[in-house]
Amino acid sequence: MTKKTAPDLTPTHLPGQRLGRAGLVRSLSKDDSQPRLFWCFQGGKELEQLSAALSKSASVFGLRSGHLAVEYNADNLKGLGTLYADEIEGLAPTGALFLGGNCQGGLVMREAGVELMRRGRDVALTILMEQGRFPHYPGRTLLLFGARSYLNPYGQIDSPEQIFRTAYSGGHQVEIIPGAHGTYFTPENVAGLAESIERHLVRETC
Repeated sequence: MTKKTAPDLTPTHLPGQRLGRAGLVRSLSKDDSQPRLFWCFQGGKELEQLSAALSKSASVFGLRSGHLAVEYNADNLKGLGTLYADEIEGLAPTGALFLGGNCQGGLVMREAGVELMRRGRDVALTILMEQGRFPHYPGRTLLLFGARSYLNPYGQIDSPEQIFRTAYSGGHQVEIIPGAHGTYFTPENVAGLAESIERHLVRETC
């Protein structure tokens, strides 16, 4: 990111303990024995809801998306992804990594995943939720779309699976979860989101 942008990415709107080399990570979890899921959120309620829903299966670490902080151009996305890769490596210097992000956060975590793999890290799974574009990504990917979302490609795009196979050369899976865009962290829908995430984390850690 350029000096001209000079965004303040301190996640003041995210709850939890401040972590990371630059203090850009938040966590509400106290259990270090569980798989660590680094997720880029749009807001604090999302971190609270997903942390609670996954409390028995994963420790969730939250980073903020660039929403209202940076312009989403290629240079800024790459810069933010590199910054978050540094933060993630500081907290998880060894072992397999699990990444995720919803909406704009997915764009950021894709860049973080690319950078981490460039450094030789094992990115076991990247969960990209509610994406509207599908640039190439070499890591194993889980794509999540809402059953009532305008971003759900099924019925809107010809041959979405062909697009996904081209984009996600490391392998991909798609799951449709309950809800519409922007509603997945609400009490009525977060259990469905957490169930999907948990199932794939268990699969990748076994």
